[in-house]
Amino acid sequence: MVFIVYSQVSERKLSENLGMPEYSYYFVLRGFLPVLQELGEVVPVRHPEEEVDAIYDDCLKRGEPCVFITFSPPNKSATGLRCPTVCVLAWEFDRIPDEVWDDDFKNDWRNVFADHGRAITLSQYSAEAVKKAMGSDFPIASMPVPVWDAFATYGARHNSFPADQTEMSIKGN
Repeated sequence: MVFIVYSQVSERKLSENLGMPEYSYYFVLRGFLPVLQELGEVVPVRHPEEEVDAIYDDCLKRGEPCVFITFSPPNKSATGLRCPTVCVLAWEFDRIPDEVWDDDFKNDWRNVFADHGRAITLSQYSAEAVKKAMGSDFPIASMPVPVWDAFATYGARHNSFPADQTEMSIKGN
């Protein structure tokens, strides 16, 4: 399996993009990389519109499955590709952008989701927002960034109470 991956912010450009819109998508990509590398070959790209379909065509010739995973908001994701495409998005609101503005059809995220035919969000809350706009049968998965392995050792050293046996009581307004 070949996973073509993209994030608008790269490690090379990270220092100049910290705090800018969408900079955190790079960290989401980095969180998913170990899992993707375990499942297949990972091929990063810088210019999806120019690179993805060529890689996909090469995979087709070899009979190897391939998918393009774009770690970016839908309005910044490539559309119209032959390669199966999955947008991994972080979203914190109960409604997704659903209008075209500035003459850009991607600003209505429903157009991008319809083009891709599937998506991944980082939370069930975000998945529900997409399903509200796309319909309950739209294929969307809720997959938090897989960081457990990176922090499990730390937790074992600094937490004497296992998470499944810890109770918290919180009061607030």
